[in-house]
Amino acid sequence: FDESMIVLRHELCWPMRDIIYLPKNIARHYAYSSNKSALIDPREHTYNNFSTVDYRLFNTFNQTLWQKAGQIPQFYEELKDYRDVVSQSSRFCEDIKRSSDKTSVLSIVQSEFHEAMTIDESVCTRLSRNVLAYIRELKKRYDESSQRYKIFPVE
Repeated sequence: FDESMIVLRHELCWPMRDIIYLPKNIARHYAYSSNKSALIDPREHTYNNFSTVDYRLFNTFNQTLWQKAGQIPQFYEELKDYRDVVSQSSRFCEDIKRSSDKTSVLSIVQSEFHEAMTIDESVCTRLSRNVLAYIRELKKRYDESSQRYKIFPVE
């Protein structure tokens, strides 16, 4: 997942702060590899036989992901840095959720891969939102802006 976020960041020219997330519902860690000869999951052969189309689709996109990752200078160093930022943010947000002091701020120092960032309770709240609530908020903002700027005038 983190690897794809780094590729997405580069494809869309987003700053790192826009791809920070709080890990939720993480089950088991599977190692994905750009090396096709490495058997990743012992059930891979069974899956290929059971759902060949899905298997091929996954492999196509997985290969594309690793090709794009290979074009990013210092990809693995950036990945490590990103995981550190996500980890720091996650710990901070967990701490602030349990704390009575909601004024704490996490300052993340600028690195080679990202600008300096500050994380406060409002950022943690946004990161903690479930997807549907977030989509509703975006839709509301869009509706308000379309009325304000008469993007789609109502007659």
